[in-house]
This record gives sequence, structure tokens and C-alpha cells, in this order.
Amino acid sequence: MSTTSESHRPYIVIRYMAAVYGRIEIALRGSPAPANGRRAVAVDAEAPKPGLPLSVEARAAVVDATLALVRQSGMRCCAVFGPHDAVYCEADGRALSATDPPSGGVQLDRVGNTVTAPATDGEAN
Repeated sequence: MSTTSESHRPYIVIRYMAAVYGRIEIALRGSPAPANGRRAVAVDAEAPKPGLPLSVEARAAVVDATLALVRQSGMRCCAVFGPHDAVYCEADGRALSATDPPSGGVQLDRVGNTVTAPATDGEAN
């Protein structure tokens, strides 16, 4: 499995309905805030230093946050790490690696504040 390149910031694609998607930015510790007030999910993992890939631990934290968003929203989501590197997260808890991130369809942008993904261990954030 590949790691995130230095020029590609991970994000989540949420499927609202067939062919209608939204993009949710990932806010890692030490990374700049998402531009233009875009909605973001805060992930408790260190952003990579310039020129270095995302760590295995940070990647796992992004997938965990994506699965939490699936449970919270009831909608299918995909963590996108690069142009050919994605993890589709299903309501039944499966996380499936793929080389084809979502594309096409209509993209809805939701402007809002950074939100924290629900705790995965039963604790409140």
C-alpha cells in the first residue's frame, strides 16, 4: 500500500446519494487549516514534515476517522490519500483499499467549521 505523497493532502469523500458527493478536508496536527472555510474532520495524528509521506499511524487514524464519519452520518465515505490510493469505508465497518478514488458526479461543497470525528472507543470528544 502506498503512502501519501508530499503534495497530496488526504481528504474524505462523502456520498450523499448516487452521483452526489462532498469533499471533507482532513485536519492533522501541525497542518495548516483548510482553505476557504471548508469543512474538516480533525484527526489526532501528526502531519508529515515537508517532503515526507504520511506515517502508517496517521493513515490508520484517517481511516478510523472516516469509519467514524460513516457511523455518524450513515453515508458511505472514502478516505483519499492520492490519485491512485483510496480506502472505501462501509457502514458494516469494512475498510477496502482501492486504486480508484471517487470521481465524476456532482460535488456539493459544504462550508462550515472544523469538526472532530466521534470517538471510536466510546468516549466523548
